[in-house]
Amino acid sequence: MNSKEATNSMLVDILSTILDGIVVDSPIEKIEKELYGNKRFEAQVVATAYSWIYDKMISNIDALKNGEVTTSSMRILAPEEIDVIGMDNYNRILKLMNSGLLTSNDVDKIIKSIELLPFEKISNEDLNFIVLASLFDINRIMLPGSRLLLYLSDKVN
Repeated sequence: MNSKEATNSMLVDILSTILDGIVVDSPIEKIEKELYGNKRFEAQVVATAYSWIYDKMISNIDALKNGEVTTSSMRILAPEEIDVIGMDNYNRILKLMNSGLLTSNDVDKIIKSIELLPFEKISNEDLNFIVLASLFDINRIMLPGSRLLLYLSDKVN
């Protein structure tokens, strides 16, 4: 595996760890301790993953302010959809939505994506990949990982 593939794999592992931590309501300090304590994760890649999640949440807040997404609507899944997704994954989706990482539009896209898959049941890993894909929405104004804020420690050029 070349270095680019290794970094991409590491990024997916980091994002999955963060999502899993959000789902079980782990404090951010505990998630960070797990990520920075793992010697195979580079600190720069961990920071990039947090930046993408932060940008996604900022994008969701912006969409709410502009009226693109309503907070009061929630799609109720049909029993057949819950059978395919599984009750655990359904609860994971609801927790990610409650945390602000997913909007109702994201949930609709996730359900549509799952319906296209040829699986009988969706695993946690499959759901993680589908949720991670929602971080890279091509219709967003800002690119994933682009920072809205610069800190004093950041170097420009």
